[in-house]
This record gives sequence, C-alpha cells and structure tokens, in this order.
Amino acid sequence: MQEPIASPQQAKPTVEDLRLPGFLRAMLDPSFFPHRPAWVRLEQTHISYLVLAPPLVYKCKKPVRFRFLDFSTRELRRRFCEQEVRLNRRLAPNVYRRVVAIVRKDGSFALEPIETATNAVDYAVEMEYLPDDLRLDRLLVQGRVSNELIEEAAHLIAQFHRSAAAGPSIARFGAPEELAATWEENFADAESMRGDLILAHDDDQIRTFVAQFLRAQDSVLRRRQAEERIRDGHGDLHADHIYATHPLSIIDCIEFSDRLRCCDVVSDVAFLAMDFDYFGRRDLHDRFLLAYNAVMQDHDLPRLLPFYKCYRAYVRGKVEGLKSREPDVPEPARAQARAVAQKRFTLAYRYTWEPFRAIVAVAGLSGTGKSTLAGLLAERTGFPWIRSDVVRKELAGWMAQEQGQVPFGEGIYSPEFTARTYLELRRRAVHLFDQGLGSILDATHLRREQRDLLRALAEKFSAPLLFVWCTCPEEEVRRRLEARSHDKQEVSDADWNVYVRQRDEQEAPGQDESDVIFIDTTVPPIEASIRVEDTLRQYAVPVPLVSRLAPPLPPPFP
Repeated sequence: MQEPIASPQQAKPTVEDLRLPGFLRAMLDPSFFPHRPAWVRLEQTHISYLVLAPPLVYKCKKPVRFRFLDFSTRELRRRFCEQEVRLNRRLAPNVYRRVVAIVRKDGSFALEPIETATNAVDYAVEMEYLPDDLRLDRLLVQGRVSNELIEEAAHLIAQFHRSAAAGPSIARFGAPEELAATWEENFADAESMRGDLILAHDDDQIRTFVAQFLRAQDSVLRRRQAEERIRDGHGDLHADHIYATHPLSIIDCIEFSDRLRCCDVVSDVAFLAMDFDYFGRRDLHDRFLLAYNAVMQDHDLPRLLPFYKCYRAYVRGKVEGLKSREPDVPEPARAQARAVAQKRFTLAYRYTWEPFRAIVAVAGLSGTGKSTLAGLLAERTGFPWIRSDVVRKELAGWMAQEQGQVPFGEGIYSPEFTARTYLELRRRAVHLFDQGLGSILDATHLRREQRDLLRALAEKFSAPLLFVWCTCPEEEVRRRLEARSHDKQEVSDADWNVYVRQRDEQEAPGQDESDVIFIDTTVPPIEASIRVEDTLRQYAVPVPLVSRLAPPLPPPFP
C-alpha cells in the first residue's frame, strides 16, 4: 500500500468506486466514522477490501468463491472475520481489535458491535492502522533493513512454530498426496495465465519439478508428519505482512483454509525467504534462515527449501494474476499486479534450478550477444554471473565502467593479463561449485587452450561443464557494437576493430568438442536462453544435501 496524501475531503468517486457495494462507498467518506479520520482510502486484494481510516483499518471480505476459499455468503464472511481475529492475535495481539457489523441506519450505513447488531448487511475486521513506512517490503526497497530486524523476525517465527498447534488432524496436510492436490489446484487456477503471465515452457518445467520432488522425497515428507513438523502456522508469511513495530507485528495469516495455513514449517518460512530473493537480498535470505534454524535445528530444511520456495512464488504469481483481472481494481493497480505476477512466476521457475549446479561458459566473439544471453541465463537459473570484463578490471583496480582505451593485445588486454583473468574466472567458478552453486562464465574463450584449461579444472572437481558458443551475422555485430559505444553503463571496451582482430585470430570449437552448443543470437533472447536451459538440464548435477543452513546433529523436534 502506498502512503496516501492526507486530506479530510472525500475524493470524487471514480468509475471503479461506483462498482463497489453501497456500504463500501459510504465508508469512503471520513464522516462515516465516529473517530473522524483525516483521510480515508480503499485498498483491494482479489479477496478483500481494506478501508484505511487511521488510526483504524476495516477489512471486509469480498463475496467471492474460488477453489481455495468461499466467502459467498454473509454468514461465511462473518465466520471468517471472527477466525481472522482469533488466529492473527497469535503474532499481532495488539493489532486485531474485534469484528464489527455494518448495518443500515438512517438511510445509510453505520458500524455496530457484532453482539448487538440485528440487521447486519456485512462484517468487517477492525484493526489498528500500521504505517506503511514500517512494512518490511518498503524497508527492503529502501535498503533500511538491519540484521537485527531479520534476526528478531527469525526468532519470533521460530518460537511461534515451536508453540503452534500440531497433531494428526494437522499433520495430514503435510502428506505428499495433499501437497500434490494443492499444486494441482494452483495449476488449474493459473491455467489461463499460461502463455501470458507465465511461459508455457516454464510452467511445464515447474510441473515436472514438482512431480519429481514429490516422488523422490515421499519418505521424508511422511517422516516429517510423524515428527510433527506440520504446524498450524501462518500460511501467508511474506514481507508485506511484517511490520517493524516494537515488538514486531506479523499480520494477515490465512484464516479461510486450514489446508493452506497448516503446513510444514519449512513451507511457512519459505515464503519470506522467497521474498528476500525477489527483492534481490540473498544476504538477508541466508541470515534469516540461519537465525531461524539455529532455533529449529531442522536438518531437512536445505532439501525442502527449493520446493517450498517454488510453491510460494507460484502462489504469489497466481494471486497477483487474479488481481490483475479483477474489474473493480483500478487499472494502474491491475497493470502493476500483472508485472508482479510475471516476475513471481519467473522466480518460481528459477527455483527448479536451485537443487542443481553446473558451469556454463557463454563464449564467442565480442558483439555476438554473449552478455545478453549470459545475463538472461543468470536471471532464469539463479546461477551467479561472472563477467570477464568486470573481473579483468577488478584485477587492474579499475571501476567496471571505466574505459581503458588500451590497444588490443596490450596492457590489461595483453596475453599475460588475459591469462591471469581467465585463471581468476576458473577459480571463482569452481569455488562456487564447491559451495553448491552453479555459475555463468561470460568470456570469449576464443582459444582452445582456454577452453581446455576450464575443462581440466571442471573434471578435477567433477563439475558438469557446458560451452555455449554465440554466433551472429557481422552486420548485426557491427550495429550492436556501435549502439553500445554510446552506453555509459557498458563494461566492455571491445569495438569493431577488436572484433575483426578476434575473428581473424580465433580458434573456433571443433567437432571433437562435444560439450559445445552453438546459438544464433539473432533469435529472441528468451528462445536462445530456453534452448541453453533445456540442454543444460542434461548436464547439471544435484547440490549436496549438506548445507551451511543445516546443523550437524539436529535434536528431536519438541
């Protein structure tokens, strides 16, 4: 929610406002409320209306029915309002006040205590208003999240999980067949989004990943049921629902579905871990999980995390996709939801790569599209992107965008300095592999010796290696090199003269180099990336189950 501009005046009704129920239109007038707020604003999700009227907020449930919830009748909405207050007081006792009735009164509407209301038209959860500038997603965007805040959240959630209800009636929701059914519902809900908000290729790969995981980890998932690792948790534990109040407030757990709220504790924390990835804060992702697991001592966490993060990202994509199609949501909010849905679905696809590692060397002449392809591969697989142009300048003590104006074959482009650069590329790649990560090496690798040295080191570490040789017609190379010469953020110094020298001196891969695939980069980048990804799946190997997040000797779960 964006911070509103304070105004005691009611805004002129929009077309979207006129589609709202009458009682909601009445609630948009500050004079509706006995406390006379300075301003009122409406926010919407695909299942709720939130009327912000500081220092209070009123949350009404939309009369909708989906596969995963049913708010279609007034009595169901009342029941789930009451459940929302009860459940959310576990992590935000000072935020959730009560359920109120919305009644007809004097030709309009009013709020009354639920106990005395006799002619309720609907119901609302009355909550304390929490300022947006304390919300974790806002703090992440602004770079204002401290390590102490992350550790406080981790400890609060871990203690919540340790004390949350468990037992056979809850453990059943962690069964592999239950997880499979939940995934099938999500796939059905997102079916119309295939080819639009999510690539059909990516959706197919996610479906394959889910089916393979459930088969391979069946015994682990059933053991966790017996260990009571399935708890009555939060179910919607993402950054938008955490506020840096004192103490922390974690709001808006799932009240409408026991099946979606009662889940493996790893599934619960995977939502927030996924959000840290979404905001580009892998450092906070690791710190959060380390602090959480210091309390929980869950040795299964590393092997389960990619699966549950994929699930959380996919659900988030689906939810935003549904919001993007709600006619009573304003058009700017629908467009934003569409963009977010696409990014969440892409992240869900990326998690299908997290259990695997390999070294991918994107090679070829300058200007043939190596960096464009390497960057897209890094985004879609999550493998770190190691650029020779950046590493070369780091070794020289230069800034990445600093233009060297050094002749080809001299200075930092001399054979000696190039050998030093490639040695560092190889060192970083095998270090990442040893840490359980893949890598994308972005370097020309024009000489056979450079490729063979990488092969030898990869073989020593038993690291799968795939070379991707980029090709492109020369007229297109010339156009690209000319265009990037005007880009102040460009890190490569190569121009047309460099390209011609490289072309004349290169040792292109021969037929005996079976670990090389050739990619014409004049095709759309996503097509080129998918071809590489589909080939890479034949090379990549599983990440070891031992992880820095796993304690050596986990004690029994209480």
